[in-house]
Amino acid sequence: MFMSKTFIGSLSFYLLLLVLPPFSAADNFLLPNRGTLQIEVPSNWQSRLEQPPGELPPTIRLSDNRSLLLITPLWSTTGDAAFNNDSNLRKLVEQDANALLASAIETEVKILKFDSQTLNGYYFQLTDQNPKPGEFECLCRSGVGVGELLLSVTYLSHQRDTGDFLKIMNSISYLQ
Repeated sequence: MFMSKTFIGSLSFYLLLLVLPPFSAADNFLLPNRGTLQIEVPSNWQSRLEQPPGELPPTIRLSDNRSLLLITPLWSTTGDAAFNNDSNLRKLVEQDANALLASAIETEVKILKFDSQTLNGYYFQLTDQNPKPGEFECLCRSGVGVGELLLSVTYLSHQRDTGDFLKIMNSISYLQ
């Protein structure tokens, strides 16, 4: 009896590994003078930190053959504690949505709140009504508060699916 339960448990574990997308160990992205963002990146994705000259915030670029995720961490230059609070995040995301709605197939946009204990923020999805050849058709934009940072996030894909986006976003942690 014990052997069969152990065998079934092991078999269930290995079957679960087959259906879950493969994730590599967490990648660490050092933010100059701001700590580190740690993100679990799927093993079939590439990742890199793009640092513009000077004191400008970097952009983390994650991609595979089907999608592109850009994460730009922003911070208050004045030390404003309300910089990335809930109402400011929602307002930022609503402004982005309203600015992009005219070029979308959708006639209205639904602002969604992340359902996460580690993320505070909002996101929306839109579909480009006139994508050029080779361009991504689907967009997901978000504003997220993590520690002292506001993450401005753009997810582009060819399919209206937020599975990878949500998994990656929920893996983010901020180390000061």
